[in-house]
Amino acid sequence: MPLLLFSALISSLFLIPKAFAHNDMKLIDVVRMTGWLQSTCTAYKAGLMNSSNAKLMLEVSLSQIKKNHSVKTANVVRQQTLEKYPHCKEIMP
Repeated sequence: MPLLLFSALISSLFLIPKAFAHNDMKLIDVVRMTGWLQSTCTAYKAGLMNSSNAKLMLEVSLSQIKKNHSVKTANVVRQQTLEKYPHCKEIMP
């Protein structure tokens, strides 16, 4: 019985449309880059990162979102980060 369930699971992976998997990967990438923005803001607030390094990290993260997704997505992520971490406004590009 476990072998049957395992084979059903493996075969179902091949039935997932490629576009669906591609969209999931794009979402995962945006969430990952959002995490970098948020962790940078947290480290900056805690004094673990100076402002120039924090600015650089934020610039790199936002530029990656713009490059791999869109300017609109980068702006949404930036706005959401600033709403959650208002202290980060002084270093956010």
